[in-house]
Amino acid sequence: MKSILQCFCLSSAVLLLAACETTKPGPAQLTYTQVYANTGAVQCEGGGASVPDMAQQMRDEGINVEMASCGDDGLARTAVCGAPDGSIGVFVIPEADYQEALQLGYESFERLPDANVHPCKEQLEKEVGRPDPAAPN
Repeated sequence: MKSILQCFCLSSAVLLLAACETTKPGPAQLTYTQVYANTGAVQCEGGGASVPDMAQQMRDEGINVEMASCGDDGLARTAVCGAPDGSIGVFVIPEADYQEALQLGYESFERLPDANVHPCKEQLEKEVGRPDPAAPN
């Protein structure tokens, strides 16, 4: 009787181990990276591309944009009307899309150690409403 019980326990253990080894692995863990591009805005005039538009252009090219933020490159510059103002768009994308982003003219955010990142005006307005409700649209 004891050997039958031992045989049963051993069989159960072998089956459990076999079941563990044949289970499918979970989905691969995605890794992300940050890229940036200058918006093209200039001092005294502003202008340039909006970060939401830049994100949409990346999506149109098949790049999955997880998050988009505004910022500045953190570089010191002389105040001169018409010169670049240092504004950038910062995007979190899957590592798998990194090379394609580089081909579109984006660069690794790691190249800007002094950059500052903040929510874009459009994001703030969406989150908390317009700063001044009486302001014209």
